[in-house]
Amino acid sequence: MDIAFAFDGGYGPYVPPLVESLLEHHRSGELSFWFLTAPDVPPELETALRRQIGNRGQAGFLRAPDMELDDLPLSTDDEFAYVSTATYLRLQLPHLVPAGVGRLLYLDCDILCTGPLDELTEVDLRGNTIAAVGDPYARRLCDMEGLPGLAGYPDIDPLARYFNGGVLLIDVAAWLDGEVTSRCLDYTHRHGAQTRFLEQDALNHTLYGKWLRVDKRWNHAMCSRLEPSMGGKLSDATLIHQIGPRKFWHADYPDGDRKALYASYAEKARVAVEAAGPA
Repeated sequence: MDIAFAFDGGYGPYVPPLVESLLEHHRSGELSFWFLTAPDVPPELETALRRQIGNRGQAGFLRAPDMELDDLPLSTDDEFAYVSTATYLRLQLPHLVPAGVGRLLYLDCDILCTGPLDELTEVDLRGNTIAAVGDPYARRLCDMEGLPGLAGYPDIDPLARYFNGGVLLIDVAAWLDGEVTSRCLDYTHRHGAQTRFLEQDALNHTLYGKWLRVDKRWNHAMCSRLEPSMGGKLSDATLIHQIGPRKFWHADYPDGDRKALYASYAEKARVAVEAAGPA
């Protein structure tokens, strides 16, 4: 199983709890983590992650390509001002992992795992390039002011489902053959003045008709509903995704099972690093 992340220094400190949650629930087979980091991620984090993972999996660190992140647009919506251009790094992952990687599971850093991922990573893609979960807020391409440029693409159904880009199961060969990365960047530059959800809009445009919708438990983005106080439980989702500006690690994040789960994995990650001995 190959799992990938792409992040800058702002999110780097919060990757270890996610990794620990994945390690705890992995059942069998080789597990490889691929970390694509922006230049501002300190080398100390790489060292800590290697020590944390130890012999429980493989850790590969990928270097950010010659990609002018500063030239890429940020969201025109103030609600998403917290998102940096490093979010575009994920578009490069299929080009950077070793040639032997056939399927790649990309995860945002603001996610926690509660169970095995085999059912997701082994799903029949049915000829699609990716598998993803429908976004719970922008449910259709025309929602929330619409996909940028939507009216200019007559071959795209505005009522078609829109997916969330926080969890992507990628057929690497299909991605490369379809030139997904370059087409996404072309779309982004074409509609920069209308940029809304950054690379997520670009992916939805580029992969229109080429993505498989999977159950929301693989990217549960309305995770407040998983709290017992809301009549749910964390085990109702396998990947819990805290979208929005308030994250598990923020001091003002509401008390509850999600916050406690994050704290427990942060502590387990710390202990794992310490148990590895001197760097």
